[in-house]
Amino acid sequence: METLLGALPPEPTDDDAFTEHVLWKVRKSTVAMAGIPGKTGATCGGGKVSEEPGVTTRCTVTYDGVKVPWSIRFDEPAGDLKPYEITNAGQAVLTAKSVYGEFWREYNQASKHLRCGRMPGVELVASGQDTGHRCQYASSADGKAQWVNVRVSVGEDGVVFGSGRSPGSP
Repeated sequence: METLLGALPPEPTDDDAFTEHVLWKVRKSTVAMAGIPGKTGATCGGGKVSEEPGVTTRCTVTYDGVKVPWSIRFDEPAGDLKPYEITNAGQAVLTAKSVYGEFWREYNQASKHLRCGRMPGVELVASGQDTGHRCQYASSADGKAQWVNVRVSVGEDGVVFGSGRSPGSP
């Protein structure tokens, strides 16, 4: 994560505006999701995060040209605390380099023969859903060599690989 944080501007100080803190957090979350450093920018509708209870502010992080939507919503104050929630608006950044690297890290013990289909360098996909991309590893179950398909998805913490399926499965 330290390498990923190097791609971000310095973390805001206590003296910085609340909006700057939120924008830094959503940039950090977007880079973590992507799994590799990338050029980021961030803006919010209206130019700042509303701290009014019940109001949702829409913010967008641009990661290497791909726009990732986020929502920030304040709840009713609880004493001195002003609780708020940052949620991803159902979209995630998928990077080919992260998929290839993570697949190798997770599956190189299972097989020395690994491969992934071609995919764009960076794309916006539905968060937590099958992206349609596949990686494969060679398996010799029952003495018969075959390629096993592995679904690719992206969650808040980055690339997630689904359960393996036989090569003939959709």
